[in-house]
Amino acid sequence: MTETKRPVGRPSLYDPAFCDQVIELGKLGKSTEAIGAILGVGTKTLYNWREQYPEFLQALELAKEFELRAIREFPRPVPDPQI
Repeated sequence: MTETKRPVGRPSLYDPAFCDQVIELGKLGKSTEAIGAILGVGTKTLYNWREQYPEFLQALELAKEFELRAIREFPRPVPDPQI
């Protein structure tokens, strides 16, 4: 009699559609932490998915590039000398 093993733990909430969402959120300047919050998962989960799914790793890397570009291009307010 052979026994089939069941997977341990909950099934992953990962969805390949998250890749496109992650890239779009990066274009809006969202951080990795903000992206996780918007997707409803913790940062640790994002890092786990990054390790498990190469396409998600690429999406996070691209999102980070967009985030950094948004930060560089965001106009900083000029301080008012009278304050």
